[in-house]
This record gives sequence, C-alpha cells and structure tokens, in this order.
Amino acid sequence: MNLNSFNADSPLLNPSNPTSSSRSQLSLRELFSNTSLRGPTILCAVIMALQQFGGINAVMFYSTPVLRPLLPNAAGLLGIGITLVNAIMTLPAIFLVDVSS
Repeated sequence: MNLNSFNADSPLLNPSNPTSSSRSQLSLRELFSNTSLRGPTILCAVIMALQQFGGINAVMFYSTPVLRPLLPNAAGLLGIGITLVNAIMTLPAIFLVDVSS
C-alpha cells in the first residue's frame, strides 16, 4: 500500500472535472476500483473494525450525553478533554508496542 501515490486530481475526487459525477459521495465500487483510494479505504475499514473490540467507541460516543445531566455547561468541554486524553495516551502506546515487539 503506497499512500504517496494518492492522486488529488483524480476524476473521482475533483468535482470541477466535467467527467466526474455531481454527487458528493463515492460508491464502494468506486472506492475499491480506484487504486489510489483502495489502500486508504482498506486501512480506514480495518482501523474502524479494530476499534469495535476496544470499547473506546462507547466512551467517545456517549461521553457528552452521559455528562450533560451532571454538568450541563461543561459536558462538551469534558467530551473534548476525553478525546484529547485518548489521543495523547495513544503516543506512549505506539512506542510501547514498538519496543515490545
């Protein structure tokens, strides 16, 4: 998978190109048939599938609705804080996996 071969001028991605369709979404067939989009599509699908096993999706998705009754004025900021902590704690996990493998 070579992400450097991404072509931003692809007719599938360029709405000003007269050969591209006027819709804003690509079909699954278009995502997998275009070689420059196939790798990133598979990568995103695998990451999203693996997230389902971690349980973090529930925390991220429901953090604001759960916190809103308790702290109505700060629920949004706390949700952003939870997201930032999640992102920051990803960095040590990356290095730990690299060192332990």
